Amino acid sequence: MPNTPEQFNHYELIILGQAVERLLNRQQLALLEDYVQNHGGTVIFSRGKAFGGELANNDLEPVIWSNQTAERLRLQVGREGQSTPPFRILSSKETAWITCPK
Repeated sequence: MPNTPEQFNHYELIILGQAVERLLNRQQLALLEDYVQNHGGTVIFSRGKAFGGELANNDLEPVIWSNQTAERLRLQVGREGQSTPPFRILSSKETAWITCPK
């Protein structure tokens, strides 16, 4: 895990799952918050609430999580992303509607 601002700045995007408090300490969380707030870093939260315990009180996770699910979702890739190989397939006509599994 990154331990300095310079190490966090090597990333353009950070994806967090659940139980991140097992990986980050309070100092690393402060560096991650600084990365997002002052250096243009992006964090994506996947799989629900990322932080528990003493790290749950932070400025990164403004999402209110619930158990409610959506029946049908549409994933649409932005114009800039359509030229990126992993997302090119998502923008093709054959995959115009993609449903996420329950």
